[in-house]
Amino acid sequence: MVADRMVRQLRQLFPDGTPVILREQARTGRGLFVSSESVGTVVGWRYEGTAAWYAENGSRKIPNRGGHLQLLRLRLKKIDGEIVDIIIDDLASIAKLEAL
Repeated sequence: MVADRMVRQLRQLFPDGTPVILREQARTGRGLFVSSESVGTVVGWRYEGTAAWYAENGSRKIPNRGGHLQLLRLRLKKIDGEIVDIIIDDLASIAKLEAL
């Protein structure tokens, strides 16, 4: 499955414990703007379902199980100790940091 391969690749690039900076952007009517930036260490990667139904169950681009949309999530431990789950989409960028 495409989703499983993606998670394996991300775990190789950013294994648990890797310090990272994540920048998320949002679309607006006028273009893009940086909406947030998070710094922390990777706790894990996974695809997880939503309550939303996806109309095209056979799409290879968007993973789904039983018709439920699956979103890629990064669990991050921020510098202050807070654990957050962040949905990673095509507008997110992630980079390794030297050390925290």
